Amino acid sequence: MPKMSGRERSQRQRRDPITHPGYECPVGRQYGKHSIWEPDARESSAAAAECPALACATCSGLRLTVASAAAGCFRMAVLSRPDIVSWSVTKLGHWDVRSPEQIFGRYALPASGALLDVGSNLGWFSWLFAQGGRRVYAVEAFPTNQRAYRTTLCLNPAWNGSVTLAATAVGGPDAAGPCVVSGSAGDNAGNGVLRCGRAEGCEAARAGGLACEPATLTTLDSLLERWGDPRFAVVKMDVEGDARARPAQGR
Repeated sequence: MPKMSGRERSQRQRRDPITHPGYECPVGRQYGKHSIWEPDARESSAAAAECPALACATCSGLRLTVASAAAGCFRMAVLSRPDIVSWSVTKLGHWDVRSPEQIFGRYALPASGALLDVGSNLGWFSWLFAQGGRRVYAVEAFPTNQRAYRTTLCLNPAWNGSVTLAATAVGGPDAAGPCVVSGSAGDNAGNGVLRCGRAEGCEAARAGGLACEPATLTTLDSLLERWGDPRFAVVKMDVEGDARARPAQGR
């Protein structure tokens, strides 16, 4: 991948079109050194009217926040349960990085091509690429995260035509269901743990106070074929180091 100088990066940022919902950052409050944007009661009510999943936080497990990326602010659905990604977006305005360029550091971000986001969680990397007008294909197994992902799309309808979510787990050809996926204990509720096999169920997870739901299972090859074998410039894969969950059959 070619290296890009600071001057070239600045020129590319000025030249590349930024496509996002045009959402204006509301008045911020200070959280440490960070200026945090929070929706007020009127905006929260309006968002709940647009996207019913936000109307009952205890029912959906979701709440509204305002994210601050390099390309601008946008409304985002995060988890009500203790969750490190949700906390970071709510308190710091972002998770991990604030632009796709930060992922590549001193190297140039490919000028074209889609993002494949496997293990998309709440979709932070999906949204960064969608803001830049990129095509996004996401894979997420955890139904709780899927609801958050779809709600963020509901809140930002300008992205609907460029973002595709496959609500499924992916595995190799030897993986077999049925499968369940549960949240993690502590402050990482959105970190879905996938377990497959006839003996697996949700009883133990739910008894421990964790969210747990059935999950479907497919191969990455099947998804690529369904999507028409798109050209990917960037592949982000987050399977938490579980070799059994890796989509080993992907082309």
